[in-house]
Amino acid sequence: MRAAWAIACLLAVLTMWSVVGVSAQSPTGAAKLVIEADLAGRPIKPYLVSSFYCHDFDYPAIHCFRTATELEAAEAARAGSSPGLSSAFSAADYVTIFDGTIWSGAYMDVSQNYDALFSIGWNDRVGSYKARNSASGKFWTDWYASGTSRSFCCNTQVSSLPAGLDNAFSSVYRQ
Repeated sequence: MRAAWAIACLLAVLTMWSVVGVSAQSPTGAAKLVIEADLAGRPIKPYLVSSFYCHDFDYPAIHCFRTATELEAAEAARAGSSPGLSSAFSAADYVTIFDGTIWSGAYMDVSQNYDALFSIGWNDRVGSYKARNSASGKFWTDWYASGTSRSFCCNTQVSSLPAGLDNAFSSVYRQ
């Protein structure tokens, strides 16, 4: 009976995702927002964000690109700086999350809190990260800041995560 109920709930969530996009609580706890994502200006489902190179500086809109070079150029144009320097100088971001170890694979420059990284496809996907702008924050292994936590601060660069935390983060918050 429980398995049938869990499957029914999962199907309902997936159906809602495909029809209306992903709703997420705003970082301030205000009204719900609908996260929208695009790939080089074309709409994509938010759960596909983790497959590309993205930033959320226009939250709740997330902008993604096929290559890191395209993302860096877009961020540089936005900041009025040189490509390649944008991630280090974007005042909004506090952490960059990477799909692979040693800062490899798809990545996202994060400027917002996420109660549930599943809403943007990053649940249990973070393999490495870089803290940005001398900011501090905290990852959690479960949604809504629960489970095991890992704090980061002050431009820390973590090339791989220990067993139990590798590909285990489900929420992230600026502190």
